[in-house]
Amino acid sequence: MENFSASKLFGLALFASLSYLPSQVQGQAAPVALLNTIYNSSFSLTPEQISAANLSDDIVFRVNTVINADRSGLANGGPREDDFYTLPGIHNASQLKPGEVLKIQEVTDTFPFAISAGTTLSRILYTTETLNGTVVPASAFVLWPFASRKFSATNGSFAPVILWTHGTSGFFADAAPSAYRSLYYGDMMPFWLAQAGYTIVAPDYAGLGVGQSWDGSEIPHQYFAGPSGARDAIFSLQAARTAFKGRLDGKFAVMGHSQGGGVAWATAEYVGQLQNKAGSLAKELGDAIKGYVGTVALAPVTKAWEVGTFATVMAGMRLGSIFPDFSLDQWFTPAGIARIDLIREIQGTSSVAQQLFLNSPASDFLKPGWYNGSHHARSFEGFANPGGRDFAGPLMVVQGTQDVFVSHDITSASVEATCQISPDNHLTYVVVDGYGHTPLISATRLTYIQWLEDRFSGKTAQSGCSQVNLESVEGSAQAGHSFPQWTSGLEHSYLNVGSVYEMGVSCLRFSLFFGGTLAVWQDVVMIINGLEYAGRITVIVGYLILSKHGA
Repeated sequence: MENFSASKLFGLALFASLSYLPSQVQGQAAPVALLNTIYNSSFSLTPEQISAANLSDDIVFRVNTVINADRSGLANGGPREDDFYTLPGIHNASQLKPGEVLKIQEVTDTFPFAISAGTTLSRILYTTETLNGTVVPASAFVLWPFASRKFSATNGSFAPVILWTHGTSGFFADAAPSAYRSLYYGDMMPFWLAQAGYTIVAPDYAGLGVGQSWDGSEIPHQYFAGPSGARDAIFSLQAARTAFKGRLDGKFAVMGHSQGGGVAWATAEYVGQLQNKAGSLAKELGDAIKGYVGTVALAPVTKAWEVGTFATVMAGMRLGSIFPDFSLDQWFTPAGIARIDLIREIQGTSSVAQQLFLNSPASDFLKPGWYNGSHHARSFEGFANPGGRDFAGPLMVVQGTQDVFVSHDITSASVEATCQISPDNHLTYVVVDGYGHTPLISATRLTYIQWLEDRFSGKTAQSGCSQVNLESVEGSAQAGHSFPQWTSGLEHSYLNVGSVYEMGVSCLRFSLFFGGTLAVWQDVVMIINGLEYAGRITVIVGYLILSKHGA
């Protein structure tokens, strides 16, 4: 008979204990520690930064607080500390084409994240291109469901894919949704879609996540440039299909909110252009757009300069990467340039931008006549704003009447202009009475999910434009005021509903009897942690212990 080591005997003992002695399995709670609600970050503006940007004590407090909150929400310290975002060595970077895979993290360790139970996270680095055609690296995540949704018309066993384009998170590397513990939108969008059986492919956008190219140059996030975001989206899907061969080759729909709503709409336009072209690019991207079934644009930005001062400043900050003849002093006052310099230095997010630019009159930062003083604003509108063009339908646009960021009137005008250009294409305009920018995501969920199910099921959408008006049963349009706390480890697991830390007391006795080491026991604890009934993982635990420790 083969001689077993103490670890092997412990594995067998564990197997026997969990299999045949379920009455001996008792719950033991994880260690508990008081949750310190101080943020997991200690950022503070320096006196020099405060002076250069002419910040009041109130603004200093706001910026420090927001940055520490933002950084506490990052997994693994964010892109500047997470090795995943480090570019692999490329000897022929100049030969790369957009849509190529650079790095695959097939199964991301989700311990630092706060994603839905039953889902699996993957991340990739891939190539995309800026508006001027420069190929740059970018990042994206893929969120896999526990089980894929099945439709009668689904192609084989492929999972239905949602190409998710996120709203404004920020303007620099740390603002990548793939780096956030909640993937930025959390339960509002990617989590519940995955729980509904959809696979989510989500680009971070160029400049977010991977902040520098191979030569060390900064990658600009071309904020509100719809075609730029559309390329990021399509190329991320192309790369994901290559990275996970055979798993994402079925049907897909595009969905986005706010900035991402505009990107989603622009993606529908881009797909339409590719479908109607016979050139080399259309041929190369044929597989990338294969299986397209439609787009949902939630509160889409269709007029870049109408969102607010902070958005105008942040979009203007990157105009030099689009127009070589543009300089900041053409639009911005010295005070505006000083704060742009500050947000660049501290890599501030959208929340930081709002604190810096929404607490003073726009005239403090923008010069009089900035819009008409040069060609740049109108030229940008000519190609960057979605709407008023032909598109690959069907398209659903969802807009709230009380949206303070994206005006209902502006979205309505964009819808009307689009219907005039493409009257026979399918466009459904959903107007949500009394709802604002973010609450409409949850409020209209049943409406757009049914629309998506019809598309994935192969149901033909009627041609032409139509409008649907929605009202709340009780008239409540409030956004939630709760938020997920940052937690560091098992000692705070009591905050998570349903998180149970169980182990078999008899297993511990067997471990000690057969000389099981602390390292072996820690393996068992890690495996069992979070499972409601240890007896359900009998074979898994026994196999892993025997395998890892020399069986």
